[in-house]
Amino acid sequence: MQGNFQKVVDKVYLVTWLPIAEHQKAFRELNLVWVERHFKVEKSDINQLERPQESIIDPGGEIILLQHAEEIIGTVAVVSEHGEYELSKMSVSDHHQGKGYSHLLMYASLDWAKARNIPEITILSSQRLANAINLYKQHGFKTIRLGAHPNYERCDIIMKWTSDKL
Repeated sequence: MQGNFQKVVDKVYLVTWLPIAEHQKAFRELNLVWVERHFKVEKSDINQLERPQESIIDPGGEIILLQHAEEIIGTVAVVSEHGEYELSKMSVSDHHQGKGYSHLLMYASLDWAKARNIPEITILSSQRLANAINLYKQHGFKTIRLGAHPNYERCDIIMKWTSDKL
C-alpha cells in the first residue's frame, strides 16, 4: 500500500472475509446504517448483505474488513459478475469517521485487484455523495457516465479505475 496515512490515529488491521457470524453481522449492520441514512435499501443491497458469501465471495469477489481492537469498524467489497468487477459496500462506522480509514479500505481493495491482474473496477454511486466521489477520484477513478441508472435507483454516476500495472 502506498499513500499518506497522516490521519490514521489508531492501530487498525485489514482482514479478509471469513464466513463467521461476527463478519456477517458487521458487514450487514455497517452497510445498512450507511444506506438507510442516505437512500432507500434496494433488493441488491439485501441480497449482498444477507448472503455475502454466496453473492460476493463465491463468484470470485472479496470483502475486506477494517478491525480496531475486537471491533469491525469498516468494510469494502469487490464484487465479481460476469468477469467484471465493481467496488461496493464501503462503509466506516460513525465514531471512526474522519480518520482516513476509507483510504485504507480503498488501497486494500485496489491492491487486491492488482494482485489478481484485474484490469479495471467500476463504482456505481450518487453525485449527492461529494466526499465519496472525491475519495474515488483521489484513488484514480474517472467518471465514465452521468445520469440515472436503469437498475439502481440511487445511482447517477459510474466511475472506473484502470490498473496502471497492466
